[in-house]
Amino acid sequence: MENQQPKQPRIGKFIDPLTDWGFRRLFGQEPNKEILIEFLNDLFQGEKHIIDLTYAPNEYDGDDVTDKRVIFDLHCRGDNGEYFIVEMQRIRQDHFKDRALFYVSRLIQRLLRKGKASNDYQLPEVYLIGILEFSMDASEQDRYFHNIALMDKHAYKPFYNKLGFKFLELTNFVMEEDDLLTDMDRWMYLLKHMSTLDKVPTFLDKRAFQLIFKISEVAKLKKEERMA
Repeated sequence: MENQQPKQPRIGKFIDPLTDWGFRRLFGQEPNKEILIEFLNDLFQGEKHIIDLTYAPNEYDGDDVTDKRVIFDLHCRGDNGEYFIVEMQRIRQDHFKDRALFYVSRLIQRLLRKGKASNDYQLPEVYLIGILEFSMDASEQDRYFHNIALMDKHAYKPFYNKLGFKFLELTNFVMEEDDLLTDMDRWMYLLKHMSTLDKVPTFLDKRAFQLIFKISEVAKLKKEERMA
């Protein structure tokens, strides 16, 4: 989701993954898509197992010129037919939850092909993952991961299992190196601290992490890439 007042990027040994350019370089490149695959698999913690994915268009218009256009940061389809929208948002935004729902709704609308039988509403799974540099709720700053689905409020069980939202709040993540227990903890640490690191931490020894650092050294970037 585009930022209204982006922060000034931090210049260090490694690119800042929370800038638009840095985020797309790490997670949006076809040759290095194993990074995004690994991130999603660690995020879903066995709920999904993605072997491959295909990057899809990240821009969708409405049905006419008066409809609002949506532009996803990343949009891809898994090998099981599910769709993932991955958004990075640095600045707190009014009605952010409404916007997330609108983005997912626009994609779902587009997945119902025109001309389909009027009673055929079968849809693929759709998930929106938000990486946020702010807290959505000031009263819940002790939790950095929000896993959201449509629930039956009386039965306390899922009502619909093909739509989900996963929000990661970097502001609320306060773990230090010795506190990291899971690969998802390590992803959060990397996203939050990567731009200030001066060397590759030994505890980030997973192949996907090593690949991230390999393609992220500022000194190895072309001049136009450093400018970006």
